[in-house]
Amino acid sequence: MNAEDLRSIQAPLKERYREAPEAALITLRAQGSLGEGVRCKIETGKGLVTAGLHPATGGNGL
Repeated sequence: MNAEDLRSIQAPLKERYREAPEAALITLRAQGSLGEGVRCKIETGKGLVTAGLHPATGGNGL
């Protein structure tokens, strides 16, 4: 895909969002379960992901 292809795909979306900004809102959902340590496993649309605390909060980021 080149830049022109992308623009042509996005043009109708951008116009729709200009006319009805609320149409651009998307609700994402995630479900998680507690794991060992300070992390959790989150089921996403693409599979299971392990998420941990950010290093700035005492975690290792994994």
